[in-house]
Amino acid sequence: MQMAGWGFIDWLGVHSVSRMKPIQIVLATFLAASALVGIEILSSDEWLWYVAPTHAYGLILFVLLDSALAVALWRTTRLAAIGSALFGAVQFAAMFGDIIMGQPAGVPIGLWRSYLLSDTAFTLLLCIQLIIVASAILASRTSVGMPQRRI
Repeated sequence: MQMAGWGFIDWLGVHSVSRMKPIQIVLATFLAASALVGIEILSSDEWLWYVAPTHAYGLILFVLLDSALAVALWRTTRLAAIGSALFGAVQFAAMFGDIIMGQPAGVPIGLWRSYLLSDTAFTLLLCIQLIIVASAILASRTSVGMPQRRI
């Protein structure tokens, strides 16, 4: 007998966690951590919203992608792992590009770099992206030959 409301949980594949390989669990965990750190930055960094709102909008997009990929890993392993590697690399490049040459108009580059690199959440998010890329590559390699779960 199926209880009302469990259809979404069945669709999500919550019971498939036991079938996930450890590297997939690590990847999903770091994707979720990336989304949470991004949310922390968005909710607490007023200067980001004031000086560089386009950077904040980009971070919103990355938070949504990280969240979607973390959920997708429960359903379609290899595709989500490849997407995680791709978007993790893009996010790392965007964040590193911010450090190198991404200062908003009117903000001296030295001040911008100091601001970014002294922000613990920013540096943590930057490091998490490298872990996501490495984990995603491992997860996609270990999922070769495994039957793909479809949404």
